[in-house]
Parts: sequence; C-alpha cells; structure tokens
Amino acid sequence: MQVPAQAPSSSKLLATPRPQVRLDLEKWHLFLKAQGLNRVGVCDFYGSFPDIADAHGSRQAIETLSELIWYDLVSSGAITLPAGLSTSSFSFSVLARQYGPFVGIGFESLVVRNESSGREEIVMINPVHIFNTSRKRKMNSRYMEGFAQKLRDATQKTL
Repeated sequence: MQVPAQAPSSSKLLATPRPQVRLDLEKWHLFLKAQGLNRVGVCDFYGSFPDIADAHGSRQAIETLSELIWYDLVSSGAITLPAGLSTSSFSFSVLARQYGPFVGIGFESLVVRNESSGREEIVMINPVHIFNTSRKRKMNSRYMEGFAQKLRDATQKTL
C-alpha cells in the first residue's frame, strides 16, 4: 500500500526574526585610525578616570566612560542598532547585584538599560576594579574589543 505524499502545510507561521545589534570591529579600527587614536589611552581620551578610593566618583566615571564609548561605537558604525533605536535608547548605570550561593555576597555591576522596555542586562561585574586595573589600555586594544562585544551582547539581551 502506497501512502500519498503530503503537501507542505501552509498553516506554519514564519517567525519574525528578532532585531539584531551588530558589531563590526573593523569599522571601530578604521574610526580609531582616521582619528589618530590607535595608541591613545581609553581614560586619557575620554577624560574619565575611575578611582577605587572614591567609590561614588568611580561609579559616575564608569557610567560616563561607558556612555561615551557606547556613543563612539554606534556613531562610528562599529555597533549597528535595529531600526528605531539610537544611542539614547539605552542608559548605563553601576548597580549593586547579589551573586553566588551566599546571601549578602555581591558586587557592583555595569548595567545597560533599554529605556523603552525597561529591561536591564549586566555588561560586566565589578567595573570599578576592572576599569581601574585597565586604565592604561589603548583605544585599539583587545580589551576595548572585548568591552565592545560585552556592550553588544548585553544590549541585544535587552531587546
């Protein structure tokens, strides 16, 4: 007995692709080269220095530094946002978060917030320490590439 072949079902719905935040590090490096910034220190260029001795000042410095780097990544085309979103669609803050199996054990985190949805996502844990130990990093360093990737990934998760 032969079973008749079934025609593909036309009732299957096609899922709408999720908007994507894209990262093109080549565009970042072209921007740096065009501006003569390859060997310039990140904190030197942006004029924002986290200071581990001043927790409040460090939080503000990291928020400012993150926003400035974010703006340059997007304006240079290194990060491409989905249609309808812009740099001002997102904000950055340093917040206390609880981690690990022990109550009360926590670190501060750099968080990106999608202003329209209110969704927040962690970019990095313990930014005061990380930025403080990497103050001398250059604009073209792998560290900045990694930070750009973390910004892209966290921003994507807020969509």
